[in-house]
Amino acid sequence: GLVTSVAAIEWFFYLPFRFNNYSYTVVNEYIYIAQGRFLRRSVIIPSDKILSVGSVQGPVMRKLGVTRLGVTCLLGVEHFGPFPSNLATNLRDRIMANSKWNDPAHG
Repeated sequence: GLVTSVAAIEWFFYLPFRFNNYSYTVVNEYIYIAQGRFLRRSVIIPSDKILSVGSVQGPVMRKLGVTRLGVTCLLGVEHFGPFPSNLATNLRDRIMANSKWNDPAHG
């Protein structure tokens, strides 16, 4: 009854808007991530605060060929995506290339 209705509403209305309406910018100094169509949420993460970048890909996402990224910084983890898997790998590498942990002076 109620649980099925809530799950159906989330699956057909909330998830498409949440995952299909995002934007991002990766530059040397920061990453900007914005998500949502009606309720817009955005975050700017300075590149020198990024600790790691991980990827999440469950069985359904693997079947669809998409990957979700998680950027770990000093204040927590920001997840965004999904992206096509090859784009996610490229994006993860670009983000880590700009982080201070990729700098030999910090290693």
